[in-house]
Amino acid sequence: MENSTLVGRVYKLNWRGWVFPLVCLTVGSADAVIGSTGVHSENPYRQLRTVISSVVLLVSGAFLTAIALSTKVILSNETIEKRNIFNNNTLLFSEIRGLRETIHRNLIGLTTSWKLEPKDKNAHPIEVSTAFTLDDVFCEWFDQLPDLDVEDVT
Repeated sequence: MENSTLVGRVYKLNWRGWVFPLVCLTVGSADAVIGSTGVHSENPYRQLRTVISSVVLLVSGAFLTAIALSTKVILSNETIEKRNIFNNNTLLFSEIRGLRETIHRNLIGLTTSWKLEPKDKNAHPIEVSTAFTLDDVFCEWFDQLPDLDVEDVT
């Protein structure tokens, strides 16, 4: 696709991508503060469970927030790329076989995501969801991809 409007387009997570990490971080922080300043239980096992649960929530929230901060989709003239702190997955437009749509139920309702399947079975697909803030340029590019779900039906 030859279109100069694609150069360096970066798409980040919207509020849907931030809800769960921030809830974990907030609840973990509140639990840690309450646990450290609250009335101590007579039962040491109960205290230990409270400490462990607050640490797990706090660490999970921090971890998920770091992932949310670093996750982005980059659309350029020749490639689409999805990055986060763990990996960088890139597909050339010519390597994309098509897309499949899936709907996930999660804490905030239903989330739609599209998996860009590569022609090479050994390459990794790229998944883009409605948790990203996408613009008209992305949608126009996206609409040009073959819909593999429709092809499977016919």
